[in-house]
Parts: sequence; structure tokens; C-alpha cells
Amino acid sequence: MGVIIRQSIRATVFNYLGAFIGFLTTFFILTKFLEPEVIGLTKVMYEIAALIAGFAQLGTSASAMRASVRSAWRRRISPSAAARA
Repeated sequence: MGVIIRQSIRATVFNYLGAFIGFLTTFFILTKFLEPEVIGLTKVMYEIAALIAGFAQLGTSASAMRASVRSAWRRRISPSAAARA
């Protein structure tokens, strides 16, 4: 069997195993030990965090590009001019 096929099968097994463990955790363990309000609150907090992370990624590349251009520009000018800037 090729390396790619073996790695694909292994990744598939681990993905299904992770989904099954998540199913067991969500539907059996959490419902047994936590109240519905607490489960709902944690899900809302998770969704808000995912939403904020998505918006945070929107400006990351532009900020990184701007920071790299500024640092390259400051390296090209003399130290006395950099002190004034």
C-alpha cells in the first residue's frame, strides 16, 4: 500500500474516532454532570470565540504586511532619522 493511502486511511479512522468521542462526551457525559443552562452557556461562549477568531483573522495579514514594511523602511534610514520618527 502506498504511503498516501495508508496516511489517508489512518487520518480517516482518527477523524471518525474523534467525532465519536465528541458525540459520547456531548450527549452522555455532559448531560449527566451539567445542567442545560451551563451546557448552553458553554456552547454560546464557544460560538462567540469562533466568531471573534474569524474576524481577528481578517486584519492579521494586513497588519503583518504593514509591520514588515515599516521595519524594512526603518532599517534603510539612518539611526538619527529613525530616532526622530
